[in-house]
Amino acid sequence: MLLTDMILATVALYCGLRIGELYWQEYHLFHFHLSWALYLLAFGVFLGGIYYGFGPHFPTFLKDLIWKTTLLAIGLTAIFFLLATVSAVVSYDIYVILRWIPMVAFAIYATAILRHSDYTHAVKFYAPVMIFMLMMIVYIYVGTKDAGAGKIILGIFISFLGVAVWGSKLSLHGRFNHNDLFHVIQTVGLWFIFRGSLSIKNIFN
Repeated sequence: MLLTDMILATVALYCGLRIGELYWQEYHLFHFHLSWALYLLAFGVFLGGIYYGFGPHFPTFLKDLIWKTTLLAIGLTAIFFLLATVSAVVSYDIYVILRWIPMVAFAIYATAILRHSDYTHAVKFYAPVMIFMLMMIVYIYVGTKDAGAGKIILGIFISFLGVAVWGSKLSLHGRFNHNDLFHVIQTVGLWFIFRGSLSIKNIFN
């Protein structure tokens, strides 16, 4: 599990850096927020790998700190995905108003995590964001037939497939369980989202 965590974290970091470079060329808010979503995803996955790989050897307070930070990173990843999506489908003036809603949502989420660090909170917070992102990118694709949007849609569907595999507890081997399979599928899905984000054209900001 530690190995597949680190692979996913490395790919997420690479994709974030590439998207960040694109932001400094084109100055689209979509790319800015997406790059930060990927940075935070890499950070969260990395911490998750540390938690599961080395956590049993850590004192309780350190394990708790790493786990809560992991869940907070997941929440921030969702927020930046959400901000990226909003900036892609509305004008800047509307975005300036709407951007406060995800920030308030994260404050509520963070309070819940600090009180009770249950992974189900992260799932319940992250999943609706990805569904919303899918709906908005589908909206862009239907209206424009943008090939980049099509790749993002495929990437999100692959990510959902990974979640379904994780939920099924499917294991290919004793040393390659449902968590490892989930990470591999998520890496593939992330790559399609990344490739689509590099080429998408029909975004407002």
